[in-house]
Amino acid sequence: MRPFRLVSKSQRLRVVLLSTLSILPDTFNVILFFMFMTFLFGTVALPLFMDGFLACNLTSVAGKTSCLGAFVGPDLFLKPAVWSLPDRNFQHIFVGIVSLLEVSSTELWTEVMFDAMDLMPENEQPRQNADGSNAIFFVIYLLLARLVVFTSIVGIIIDQFNATSGKGMLTEKQRNFKATNLLPSNAELHDLM
Repeated sequence: MRPFRLVSKSQRLRVVLLSTLSILPDTFNVILFFMFMTFLFGTVALPLFMDGFLACNLTSVAGKTSCLGAFVGPDLFLKPAVWSLPDRNFQHIFVGIVSLLEVSSTELWTEVMFDAMDLMPENEQPRQNADGSNAIFFVIYLLLARLVVFTSIVGIIIDQFNATSGKGMLTEKQRNFKATNLLPSNAELHDLM
């Protein structure tokens, strides 16, 4: 109850609370746009990258057919050679969307991009920087996800705050009039000296 009393007594806190609550519908629309854009990029990524992220954990093999046997790992234990997918891949739409969401957070996004740049034809072991043009896909997605979506949210917050505080409703003449009335008069300046 104490926070509500504090908000009811403070005009500034009331403006901040009303601004925060009034941006929720517009922010929800931006999040829906972001999810739709991520779904679109995920559907484009499926034919581009499907089956390309498959690789053998034994790096010296040429492809899936030679990914056999066992090898001694860096921890000096015997490990089987396995043809498998990394955690972030584009084998299915939902895994692809999760991979793109991780890319948009910029947390380890370069690993996904570098894996895509290493893609080779199906059933061949990835080779470093085999197709560097795949990086363009991730750079475009990251620019759209970060710049467009997040600047839209910041714009919504600023716009709603200005509208709620009343500053956004004033015309240019009204703003000038308000600014001139806030200036001290000559009599007040004379009293100060």
